[in-house]
Amino acid sequence: MDGIFDKLGLQPAERRLLVGVGVVLFLVFNIYFIWPHFTEWGQLKGDIATLQMTRTAYEQERDNLPGYQEKEAELRGRSPAVPASGIGSQLVKEVQNQASRLGKQFAYIKQIDGVQNERSQFFEEKIVNVRFTSWTDTNVLKLLISLGEGSSVIRIRDLSIKPDPSRLKLTGNATMIASYQKEDPQ
Repeated sequence: MDGIFDKLGLQPAERRLLVGVGVVLFLVFNIYFIWPHFTEWGQLKGDIATLQMTRTAYEQERDNLPGYQEKEAELRGRSPAVPASGIGSQLVKEVQNQASRLGKQFAYIKQIDGVQNERSQFFEEKIVNVRFTSWTDTNVLKLLISLGEGSSVIRIRDLSIKPDPSRLKLTGNATMIASYQKEDPQ
């Protein structure tokens, strides 16, 4: 069987020279194209370890999902739901009813529609501006307390109160806000 060097008809010195040039080319090729990527091997191992830890964390959270669902159901049952946005049109009526329970009326009441709360993608706010005149301090306090009782979603953003000219009663303005759940876009 003839070797590759026999087919080429090379002498022993030429064979040694050819093998030496081949080894040098092999080393140069490795130095320029292979060895620079050895550092990437360590980075790759680190990335793989990080991904495996992330996967383990996700699997643990996935395994905790039934417990989270039970906790959500418990919390939903404990507190009343946030009203849907369609109920927002009744805000003025609700505020007037609270005042009429106290035997008082507002001098001015107006609802501002179309206010979008950019901070939340789940809730929208409705605003009501009211002006009251000739109210006693107990009437104002009872109104504020009644607005915050129960499952009410109404809160006071701005409140300014001053005595009326007789200095026996109070006059003031209030801005009330109610949060309602946005309709599901689906």
